[in-house]
Amino acid sequence: MVEFSYLPSYPPMERQAHEQIDVEPIRVKPHIEAPVFPISEIGQTFPEHDATGRHKSLIQTAEAAIRAGAGTLQLIMMTGPESALGGRFKAYGTEVREALKEIAKASEVKLRGIEMPTSMNNLSGWDPGRNRFSEEIRKRYMDEIRDGIRFAAEVTNGGGIDIVSWEFHRGINDAKWNKKVPITLASGKKVETELFSAPGEVEIIQLVDKTTGQVSQFRRSEKLHLPKDPITGKDLGFDEKGNVRLAEWTWNDFVNNAKNKKDSVTGKPMNPEKYYFEEQTSANKKQTEGWARHYAEKYREEERQSKILDKKINDPTERDPRETVEELKKVRSHLEKEMRQTKEAAEGYAQQVKEIEERAERVVPVSEYAKNRAMASYAEAGVWAHQESFVHGQHMPNPIHIGPEIGWPEYYGSHPQEWVELIKGAREKMKELLTSEYRTDWDGKTLLDIKGQPLLDEKGNTVEKKDWEKISQKLKTRATNPYFIKDLSEKKADEEARKHVKGMFDTSHVGIFLQHFRPDLPWEQRVKEFQKWYMEQIDWLAKENKEHDLIGGVQLVDTATGAHSHLPPGQGVLPIVEAIHKLKKEGGLKGYLVSEGHEEEKFGEGRILLKTWEAFGANVNRMYFPTGGPAPLQWNRDFSGSY
Repeated sequence: MVEFSYLPSYPPMERQAHEQIDVEPIRVKPHIEAPVFPISEIGQTFPEHDATGRHKSLIQTAEAAIRAGAGTLQLIMMTGPESALGGRFKAYGTEVREALKEIAKASEVKLRGIEMPTSMNNLSGWDPGRNRFSEEIRKRYMDEIRDGIRFAAEVTNGGGIDIVSWEFHRGINDAKWNKKVPITLASGKKVETELFSAPGEVEIIQLVDKTTGQVSQFRRSEKLHLPKDPITGKDLGFDEKGNVRLAEWTWNDFVNNAKNKKDSVTGKPMNPEKYYFEEQTSANKKQTEGWARHYAEKYREEERQSKILDKKINDPTERDPRETVEELKKVRSHLEKEMRQTKEAAEGYAQQVKEIEERAERVVPVSEYAKNRAMASYAEAGVWAHQESFVHGQHMPNPIHIGPEIGWPEYYGSHPQEWVELIKGAREKMKELLTSEYRTDWDGKTLLDIKGQPLLDEKGNTVEKKDWEKISQKLKTRATNPYFIKDLSEKKADEEARKHVKGMFDTSHVGIFLQHFRPDLPWEQRVKEFQKWYMEQIDWLAKENKEHDLIGGVQLVDTATGAHSHLPPGQGVLPIVEAIHKLKKEGGLKGYLVSEGHEEEKFGEGRILLKTWEAFGANVNRMYFPTGGPAPLQWNRDFSGSY
């Protein structure tokens, strides 16, 4: 543990060894208000691999953090799940696990959490490299999480496991939370503009094929020309010259018209993205249907001609005296070849039409699909956490919880509203896993009712009573829920979901929004206005957390520029102390607090924790150590600071 006051040592022949050294206390403004929580609650992260390049082992990095004075630790995993060597939970055997556990126990340190490597950045299965959602990727990540849950049960006696949330790419300019606000420009002109902007961002429509996981993208700036009125949606018909009338449609036209349409598959209001896709592919479908009809009619005509030829060949009275049987047979042979080609063309175009129709049925907006997959994955991981916590029972002081770590602005899961939505949605799906005998698919459509009667078939179509028996067994086998707990009440399931699905709030990830905030303002004013926005999010989050207990832990990290960084609190521009004060005092925050400000460790080992303590009111020295030396030589004689 840290020694809070000491004097330097000198060899016996040094003059300073015989002189009295007066250490002046640092003058720190005393705290007037009663402390909200003791400084000892704030711990630090420690990495799987030594970030200083000294090649320390996992045990050594933990010991270094403990010697620095941390009472609470969070392990940061760094090796990706695709790596065969170099780390991951599989790299730490029985003795290493026991050693880490014993070190923490002997030092009276709490191992409270594990952060998964950033290469694991979603549970929706999104593979950005191939621009698709992959069950293989999702399973790989889920397997790693299950290993992490076992590690937490065996080594840390519980705690949280978090995964940075980049569930899918989501634009900033057109995000739902990026609403227009009135502002005054430097010229004095008053206008309305979005708080956040991402210049050069391509606003896209994203749809995914539920069967293949492949994502299709269209630019929202692209305009379509349709034979429909963009205001009324009615067909325009033909002009006086017999030409088809076309009208220009923008993205807003699709948004407005979708409100009055219903999805033919789900029966719900049409989603603008899907409506755009249907209309964008309608021209191809119409053209393909036209060719299918053309060749079908051509085939019927050729078939009629073939029958006439057969009559002429077989009945002399049917043929012209000038026509010979040999000539007619040659004509029929040539016609048969044409008929085969015509038939194949008609069948090919008919198949294409069917494929276009079925693809339109399979295609859904990425936003809906990815959210459902992510929530379902977190729910399943929450059940695993529940199982391990249940098995270890009273021997586990902190029940294991799993959840998203708030992400980066360009991805879903980064804004506090999205982050909370993800946690709540996962909890609802976990409750369903615990209380429903039969599972639902990714879209959340119930395949069977409580008694096992099918409500929807495999394509999502409603099943009539007379057909229940026919497909019931097939769907039962597919939809049987292995996590169902008989006689578990809804109330108890809700309690378990709240206990085992919680999120990690990273203060600097929300700070990245500064990069996109009000670029029209000069820096100082921009930071000041952003800090107000930041605290508005904290105010909202405090209310949500007080009611739903959403936050399993907080990583205390600062940024000086808005870029993703890992500075200790107080070394940047974010109102971290004020935010935690609000979450603790008004939000009922119970989650653990750790500093992740390891970016300045190269300027002085221990700054990750010392500077955090200082920011939160511990009366410590404010020196900067260019030599990268150990803890400061001067401390205030009173280390009772709290915030």
